[in-house]
Amino acid sequence: MQKELIGVIVPVYKTEEYIAECIESILAQTYRKFRLILVDDGSPDAAGTICDEYAAKDSRITVIHQENAGVTLARARGVEEANDCEWITFVDSDDTLTEDALSILIANAENYECVCGNIILHNKSKASNLYNISGCFEYNTIIPSILKFERNFSWELWGKLIKKELLNTRTLDVSKEIKVFEDYIITLRYLKKTSSIRYLNATIYNYKIRGNNTTSNFQISLEDVIRLSNIIDKDTPREFLHENFKGKCQMLGWILGDNELNKDCNWFINIVKESCNYKLCNTEKILIFLVKHIYNGKARLFIWNCLLNIKNLLKTRANRYETYA
Repeated sequence: MQKELIGVIVPVYKTEEYIAECIESILAQTYRKFRLILVDDGSPDAAGTICDEYAAKDSRITVIHQENAGVTLARARGVEEANDCEWITFVDSDDTLTEDALSILIANAENYECVCGNIILHNKSKASNLYNISGCFEYNTIIPSILKFERNFSWELWGKLIKKELLNTRTLDVSKEIKVFEDYIITLRYLKKTSSIRYLNATIYNYKIRGNNTTSNFQISLEDVIRLSNIIDKDTPREFLHENFKGKCQMLGWILGDNELNKDCNWFINIVKESCNYKLCNTEKILIFLVKHIYNGKARLFIWNCLLNIKNLLKTRANRYETYA
């Protein structure tokens, strides 16, 4: 292993329009001590060929071609290839790094196992900070927030510099059946091995919403929620069971209007049972009530929308009060 060598892992699939811009942003880094590992995940377009063309011109680039296995396995294959690297950072093949991204991350990595930079979200003509946070945070602060699906701390794999030793086979082992929140699961696992994480108030990553971007077309089914919840249950430390329950309530809200819901589903039955062990906020009380007593999807959705409207009204009034106070 070479000290301070960074493995930049890019899973590539159906991004022939954007992959060149992504690669160029990485090759233009002011920090030069890195390997670029492009994992062509069976892309049916010309993206894999473009990767090969760049590799022929720059010895720092390694291209791996494999049958389509999904983004998680593509990343895992890239980490396996980066056996001589001390650090790993992930980049999606339709995103870009700022020119000094690697320099900023490695300069602030001493005494930390993970360093996170600021992410700029590009949505059509608008650009905004995805997170506004800086400082050093303990594991006991970050894990509860992530379990509750709060957006105080990022759970995406990109936009971070991570010690390679944290990304072992167990950490990266996510079932193919998991179609959403793969990053979330992996982040939850490697965070348990850290003592603290540093967040930097410095922009390092450009996250671009495209027409085919899965985040911009977010959908989650009951089956997705149950699989995700079962994995999170196994990976949650016992001291954070309350936060885990609050995360389940958050997931429950995502699928509230789904007409496929079944009052006899074990997942719902267990949530109702677990609710007796924790102090619930008003939103969670309503969610549990809906699961216990109202089974029609349209009725659930109507009540949930009413609840959201009330919350938004109260928030607007609070903001007005702050303005005039």
